[in-house]
Amino acid sequence: KKNKYPIKFFKANSGYIFNGGKKKITINSKLIKAESPYTASQIKSFKLIKKYRALGIKCYSMILFNIVSPLSPMGFIAKKICYLAKKIKSKKIENISVGNIDSIRDFGWASEMVMPIYLMQYIKPQDIIVGTGKPMSVKKLIFHAFKYYNLDYKNFIKIDKNFIRKNERKKIICSTSKTIKLFKKWNWKPIIIEKKFVYKMC
Repeated sequence: KKNKYPIKFFKANSGYIFNGGKKKITINSKLIKAESPYTASQIKSFKLIKKYRALGIKCYSMILFNIVSPLSPMGFIAKKICYLAKKIKSKKIENISVGNIDSIRDFGWASEMVMPIYLMQYIKPQDIIVGTGKPMSVKKLIFHAFKYYNLDYKNFIKIDKNFIRKNERKKIICSTSKTIKLFKKWNWKPIIIEKKFVYKMC
């Protein structure tokens, strides 16, 4: 701002800064009370972007939900399930230990989720929600991964309470209607969803 540079600033943020619940999350949804250093930092950065945008800086926040990619670390649930289902199929392991399989999330395929980041430069600075808007339980994710390998997940899944997070929110899904309208000119709309992304990951 001081040097009047004609630059644009982008901050990737997390959908976990908003309260989950029955309603889909929008950019105007209520922020959560910080439950960890991670959410505290994300909430603060979200507010800072708004502050500097009000001062005339061309800055954007893109609120991203659960992004799925073969490049994800093994700790990410979709990667973990698909990878271990394959190991079970090849008889390298006998079962998988998981936590709460009833939690519902908004899983989006990485290549589709990053496209709005690229296109953002062509629209005015603002806060944008990016996800699929489609709810999917971890149980359904497991079902599709094992079905890909012609296995019945019920024979290989063990629930381990040590993997259940304290105060974990049951459902976190976003509304994509505004985002789809924003990028209508470029025909952006998530199509690799539900079973499609699981099979691609497998």
